[in-house]
Amino acid sequence: MSTTDPTGADHTAQPQDAAPETSAAASEIPADTDPSRALPHFPAPLTGQVPTTPAATAGYPAAPGTPGYGQQGTAGAYPQPGAPGAPSGYPQQGAAGYPPGYAPYDPAAKSRLTAGLLGIFLGSIGVHRFYLGYIGIGLLQIAATIVTFGTAALWGLIEGIMILARARAFNNDAEGRPLRD
Repeated sequence: MSTTDPTGADHTAQPQDAAPETSAAASEIPADTDPSRALPHFPAPLTGQVPTTPAATAGYPAAPGTPGYGQQGTAGAYPQPGAPGAPSGYPQQGAAGYPPGYAPYDPAAKSRLTAGLLGIFLGSIGVHRFYLGYIGIGLLQIAATIVTFGTAALWGLIEGIMILARARAFNNDAEGRPLRD
């Protein structure tokens, strides 16, 4: 079957199942394309897992003529924060990661100044020990002051001075919280 168009050219109709003609230049592979760099074309698994083929983990190659800003893959990437072997962020300093002199505010922490002054002025009846949560020792100080006719009052006075002087034995209250300044 043959048709002519208004210009007078003769076009022959081809059947739909016939393959179009290809020239020798069109069938050649371009020189800048490397077949070994081709990525596999398969769908991701339905289980939600990522394929672990070398092409999938190495990242996509850069297109010819463009700078290599593609995905770098896992080999040269930085580890995620919190991952094993990942850097932990800022260097740890002081108590619990805070710089020296800075700690989180604990509203339940007892005051060192209050405990020391209670020990100096009311240590004979163990008020400073009650304040810090040591009920048994407070009762013992009351009993010792009564039995010794007030001589054991020096015990509370000495403890009050030790608290203010930051003696190691008086750094925490009965619940283990550090005394705040």
